[in-house]
Amino acid sequence: MRKFLKIIPFILTVLTVLFIWFNSFMNSDNSELQSGFVLDLFNNIGITVSEHFIRKMAHFSEYFLLGLLVTIDFNVITKSTKYLTVMLSCFLTGIFTALIDESIQTFTPGRAGMVMDVWLDFSGFLFAFSFMTIYIKSHYMVKKISNYSEIL
Repeated sequence: MRKFLKIIPFILTVLTVLFIWFNSFMNSDNSELQSGFVLDLFNNIGITVSEHFIRKMAHFSEYFLLGLLVTIDFNVITKSTKYLTVMLSCFLTGIFTALIDESIQTFTPGRAGMVMDVWLDFSGFLFAFSFMTIYIKSHYMVKKISNYSEIL
């Protein structure tokens, strides 16, 4: 059962990547409908934002989620003690996912892959990676300190 629980973050990561790439395959009309729906939700609760803002926050949010999940995957599943290996693996996963995402959009009718969106995607990923790394390291330090105090 414990091994099954460790695979859940990996499954969620794969589903998140598929969701991101599925959205990239949407033509411009369907993509605008999705953005318009979210824009209407914000407007209905009294928050005025532009469609451009909605689109950019969607990029950031999708990759923030991906960053959380990938960081959990590499820290929980691998249990690697080589932090540099974990960090490099996470970064490569984030940047390659963003590059493939924008590449897909270059072949989708009415869409365009943009270098700025790769940077935006990756910034969401890095923000989540940083957050999770601080959380994991602080949790580890608290655990280490409490184990040390038990020895005393």
